[in-house]
Order: sequence, then C-alpha cells, then structure tokens
Amino acid sequence: RVWVGVPFALTLDMKGAEGDDVVFPVIDRDFLPEGLILKSFKADDNTLTLTVTGEKPGEYAIPPISILFDNGMGDVELLTRPVNFTVESLLAGSAGEMAALSPAMRIGFLTLPWTLGIGGVVVLAGLLILYLVLRRRKRNLVPPEPVWMALERDMARIREDHSLLDGDLALLYDLTTSLVRKTLDRVYGETTGEKTREEFIGPLVSSSRYPSETRAWFVKFFERADMVRFARQSGERETALRDLDEALRFAGQGAEKAKSEAEERS
Repeated sequence: RVWVGVPFALTLDMKGAEGDDVVFPVIDRDFLPEGLILKSFKADDNTLTLTVTGEKPGEYAIPPISILFDNGMGDVELLTRPVNFTVESLLAGSAGEMAALSPAMRIGFLTLPWTLGIGGVVVLAGLLILYLVLRRRKRNLVPPEPVWMALERDMARIREDHSLLDGDLALLYDLTTSLVRKTLDRVYGETTGEKTREEFIGPLVSSSRYPSETRAWFVKFFERADMVRFARQSGERETALRDLDEALRFAGQGAEKAKSEAEERS
C-alpha cells in the first residue's frame, strides 16, 4: 500500500552467474498506466529500479517487463509478473489527488527560505519606491530656477570661455544658437527647440514683437550657424564675433524682460 504523492521505488534484481548478460528495456512515462507518474528510471548491472508516484487513489498494476537474459547459451526473454498495489490518500475521508496534497508536502522544504527571500525582495522594492517618491517630492518642492538667472548663467559661461575665439567656430555657434533659442522659447514663448531653422524662421521674422533689424539678423545668424555647424564651412572670425555680441545682447534684453515680469508678478 502506498500514498498519493509519496514516491516509492520498485526494484528488480536478476540473480545469475558471473558473466551473465542482462538487458533491461528503457522505461518511459508511457509505460505506466494513467494515474501513476514515473519519477526516475535506473538500470545498472543486474538491477532495475523504478521510482513511481501515484497522483490519485486507486488500484494499480505495474505492467510486465520484458528482460533479455544471456547466460552464454543464447538470449532468453523473461517476462516479469504484474505488480499490483493500492494508492491511498493521506487526507482522511477524502478522495484527494496529488495536486491537493503536493503544496502541503512542499511546505517543509521550500516555504520558509522562499518566503524569506521573496519577502526580502518585496521589502527592498518597497523601500526603493519610497525613496524615489520622496526624492521626486523633494525635487518638486524646490522652486524652478528663474528664466533670467538661467540666461545670465549661460551668458557668463560663454564670456568666460575664451578658447571659443581660438578658431572653434562650430562650438561658438553651438552655444550662441542654443542661447538665442532658449531666449526665444522661454522669454517670448516661441517653439524653436524642436524645430529646424526652416520650420521656425518664417514665423519668427514675420512677428511684429521684434525690431526689423533683429529679424534680419535672425535670418543671417541662423543660416551662418547651420553652415558652420552642419555643412562644416569655415566662417569668418570677425563675423562670428559680431554674432556673439548680438546673441549676448539679445539674451541680455530677454533676461531683463523676464526679470521685470517676475518682479511684477511677485
């Protein structure tokens, strides 16, 4: 008598003289009747061992096994007798199957370490989420930097970097176009940041909010900048210096405008 979900071993020993040759068949899952599960199969020397688990209660029989036996006088096929047995449930008064029993059998070996491991991961994940939430909330509590301060910082950085005047006009135009675009977007409400020159220059020069000489400079300035930065054309140093002065002047006016508007709101 065996129990549902509890593996049991069936061992077949072939006794014979030294030198006798025994050939066991390969046993697979299809060999057993429905309701039995083959957990392992091992055949070595003169011993065959099957480890079987019953998945539900009932009466079962291990089918006959065909074995080839050679004692030097030719192969002889031997056939074992069926092995009859009963599989019973450990759940009193129930016809419970292995699926109902297996979780209880695994508790002693897996539940504690797995529970501790999973619990630790959950705790760490919770702490990480809490840290990110608090960090984001703290960042949101810090007031954003005023536009005029950002522009003044960018202008100071360009003025202090004298290496830009040593011939790297592409870098000079990178910084000055970024400064002018930032002034246009954050002070005057334009949307040049995600657009190409061809996309924003038309509406920009047709706007009445800028003086005509500034609009004319926009056209030449952004065109020269693209030719130097992307077409890799060599620009004139004197022209680049005038563009630098005009970009700083335009950004400075924008910073003053943004600062006065902020003071009026406060």
